Amino acid sequence: MAAIDDFLAEYGAALHEQAKLVVEAEHQEHMRKVVLAEVAVEIGGAVASAENRARASERYQQQLEVMRAARAAAETARAKVTHLAARLEVWRTKSADQREKLKHQGGY
Repeated sequence: MAAIDDFLAEYGAALHEQAKLVVEAEHQEHMRKVVLAEVAVEIGGAVASAENRARASERYQQQLEVMRAARAAAETARAKVTHLAARLEVWRTKSADQREKLKHQGGY
């Protein structure tokens, strides 16, 4: 039983990490808008023109890279949770099969 307890602890930790990384990715996506606005204000002039120039700025490009890294981390965490969930389902199926086998053998 300790093995399943350890597994469930790992699964819970993975869910927690995924949630934390999704929040970070969403925050960085919001910060993209903030950076765009700040750089556009620094550039000045017509809003559309300033925003277009801001998108080409080094600061905005750096924010896009931060967003990419945050999203990649969140997606990696999601994949880990998906993998652990699949492993849990395999364990449940095997356990049910084993119980059914024991039942038919008269041992359960």
